[in-house]
Amino acid sequence: MAAPRWKTIVERALLKDSKQNTIQLATLDRDAARFGVDLIPRVRSHVFRRFLSSPNTPSLPLIITSTDIRSAKATQLTEVSHKAELVWWLESTVQQLRIICDVYVVPSPKHPLASKFQELLLESSPSSALSIFRDKDWEADRVDLFRSMSPRMKASWCRPIPGSQLSPNENLKNWPTEIHDPAEGHSEGDKNSPEYEEAQRHWEFALENFATIIIDPLEVDYVDAKMKAIFRKKYSEDRGMIWEEEELVL
Repeated sequence: MAAPRWKTIVERALLKDSKQNTIQLATLDRDAARFGVDLIPRVRSHVFRRFLSSPNTPSLPLIITSTDIRSAKATQLTEVSHKAELVWWLESTVQQLRIICDVYVVPSPKHPLASKFQELLLESSPSSALSIFRDKDWEADRVDLFRSMSPRMKASWCRPIPGSQLSPNENLKNWPTEIHDPAEGHSEGDKNSPEYEEAQRHWEFALENFATIIIDPLEVDYVDAKMKAIFRKKYSEDRGMIWEEEELVL
């Protein structure tokens, strides 16, 4: 049982240029009445963090990224629908993948949405990629992912709520520009200092707002535009751990 061909395509493109790690994720939003519809799509860019797959089932990879649990997308994915579509444009190889997927949000265990993820995890189909990782310590994985971020990136989870109105009295200079683990930059004797307490507060607040996003691909529409005759193919996961391939008209 091998990794799906579409995943191999992505991995080869990333080896060629690792900066092609930006994906677009579209969700559905109920805040759409002012546009005259019940639902409206919302799309935003995400940074691809890694693939996650089991050595026993390499044909069912998950895509891992991250978000701020306070963002609108977290509500859209947990209260409207966890179905979404991802688009990945690979500039160096002139290839595009559109991926229909199930998306799951993994927040801090203290967050109200944590129980929602646990329900979905327990209810996941035995043939789904998510079910393979029912026993995984997702909280430890979330913390490790947060730790892997740059100090400047960590600071982005220490700002006011994303998309909220900026108060006229808000002083952007008060926002931290970098966040470091206080345990690594201070000695035992520093723990009662104001600097340590502030660093600890920033670290805990950012980590509390940080959430892992798990993307479980269901169908992939792949276009290779570098060929003389532009090539298009669809990969559909039949939940039997096999991806069916179908050639399409462009």
